[in-house]
Amino acid sequence: MINAVFDRIRVCRGGVRIRGGRRRLTCGGEVDEVTRSEVLNLVGKFLRRVEKYRDVLLGNERTPFDMYIDELENFIGYLRSRLSEVNNPGQLDNAERTIIELRKALLTVSSTMLRLLRRVRKRWLMRGRLELEELIIKLVKSEVTVLVNGELNKEEEGFSIYLYAGHLIVVVEKFPRNRGITVRLMLTNIRVFTLYRQGCLTIMY
Repeated sequence: MINAVFDRIRVCRGGVRIRGGRRRLTCGGEVDEVTRSEVLNLVGKFLRRVEKYRDVLLGNERTPFDMYIDELENFIGYLRSRLSEVNNPGQLDNAERTIIELRKALLTVSSTMLRLLRRVRKRWLMRGRLELEELIIKLVKSEVTVLVNGELNKEEEGFSIYLYAGHLIVVVEKFPRNRGITVRLMLTNIRVFTLYRQGCLTIMY
């Protein structure tokens, strides 16, 4: 996968966005060979990041959300346990009542986050994982159009490429002044997670 040849991949500059709310760029013109070379380099980096997290990105059971779901479940259990310890609310002082209200607020927010994470996890297993696999196959076969945003020769600006497959959007960003590369994977209207160079996978939604 990593050593695939991308000679036939079409690379073009991103033009106007497609109507309909899906926030997708269209092809707005071809790029020069220097830009094309850097784009293919970024495609290779994207594939290497996917390979690094293959078990959770392309697996049938594990997902990038499992660790966060477990941590939220544990935190919610802790909050409920502490709230259940309150026997006589009327005898609490102001500071203790404030702490209880904060814990109730945290419980509400955490429960909402847990529901969202479970929903996105299910959506990833049903749709995102399959579309990522489809995108990789099409990249290896050079059947994907890569869209470019930004200029390589402008150090103060970022440079990014966009890959699309069904409801999946992949954005590979090269930051100015050698600040590294970030890969973002999103389902339509939901930013799913970010693959950082430092070796950590962070959910963003």
